[in-house]
Amino acid sequence: MTDLIIIGGGPIGIACGLEAKKKGISYKILEKGPIVNSLFNYPVNMQFFSSSERLEIDGIPFISNEAKPKRNEALEYYRRIVTSNDLNLQLFERVTSIVKAGEVFSVTTPKATYSARNVIIATGFYDLPNPLNVPGEDLPKV
Repeated sequence: MTDLIIIGGGPIGIACGLEAKKKGISYKILEKGPIVNSLFNYPVNMQFFSSSERLEIDGIPFISNEAKPKRNEALEYYRRIVTSNDLNLQLFERVTSIVKAGEVFSVTTPKATYSARNVIIATGFYDLPNPLNVPGEDLPKV
């Protein structure tokens, strides 16, 4: 039994994990793919619209080569936060169901079933594209 299960290992899930750790709350972050899965699946040379300062979490500086960072810089930044803070992040563990019985949540993945008093769903929205069915939208650069 943990106090908190965080579903999603992207920037928001990582930020939630950092806060839980600081407050002494037992937690587990479950991510269906690699760290920051949606960013991992961005086009390789993609550049953010936001500046690195706006992408920072927990006051941890995000140093970038340009005013607006690229995908590889963001991946390295978030990976560094996870490893340097020893966050309890379980990768490649897709959540298949969440059931609440009384005051306890049962969170199921193909690997295990976890019990928690609270659940945060931090799955974001970048990983769920809305195809327009136009020529070229399936190209790697899109």
